[in-house]
Amino acid sequence: MATYDEVWADGTTLLCNDGHVLEIFGFTDTHRDHLAMDRPRIEIEERRRSTKVVVRTTRRSSTFDVDPGQVDAVRAFATRLDEAVALAVARTPRRP
Repeated sequence: MATYDEVWADGTTLLCNDGHVLEIFGFTDTHRDHLAMDRPRIEIEERRRSTKVVVRTTRRSSTFDVDPGQVDAVRAFATRLDEAVALAVARTPRRP
C-alpha cells in the first residue's frame, strides 16, 4: 500500500513522502532519498532565534529553517516518515 504525505516547512520548502521516496522541494534542486536505501530521518532543532529542520540520510544531510507555525506539522510528518521508513525497510528484499 502506497501512502502520500506532504507538509510545508516554510513558504518555499515542501517535504513529500510517497511511501518509497522522500522528496524535498525548495532548494536550487530537488533532493530525493529512497526510504529503504537512504533511511531518511528528520530532526527538529529549536534554537534561540529560529527552528531548524535537519534531514539526515545514510549519504548526506540537509538543513533549513521551519516557520514557527509549521513546527508541529513537520514534527508529525517526521513521525509518519519514521513509520514509512520502517515499513519500506521491512518490505524491501535484501541485496544479492
